[in-house]
Order: sequence, then C-alpha cells, then structure tokens
Amino acid sequence: MFHDEALSKGDVEVFSLIVQPKTKSCHGWVCGEPEEFIIILELPPVTDVPSEVKLGTAYQIKKARAK
Repeated sequence: MFHDEALSKGDVEVFSLIVQPKTKSCHGWVCGEPEEFIIILELPPVTDVPSEVKLGTAYQIKKARAK
C-alpha cells in the first residue's frame, strides 16, 4: 500500500531454501510491464512478507529513477 492505494495485486510465493546457510526461505512475486521477477531472501531486517514487498518496491522505484 502507498497513500492508501495498492501498488500491486497478486500472490507472493514462499520458497524453502535447502543449501542457503544464512536463511531458510525467500519470497518471490511477479510485477510490472514487462513482467519482472522479484525474489527477496528472508534476512534481517526483512523478516516478513510486508517488509519484503516494501524492499522489492523500493528496488523498483530506485531502478526506475536510474533510467
């Protein structure tokens, strides 16, 4: 949500990681046009889905401003 408006609608998938020593899971989703896959490791301070989506959104904004 940003200014009470949903930035994205869709599913966030949870993936269990077997050989990653720092975390046991990550979350991923698709957004934008053209579609872009966002994958965020669950590492502090990112500890839940809302904080992961915020990080992914911040990345997209930073990427768009760099163009």
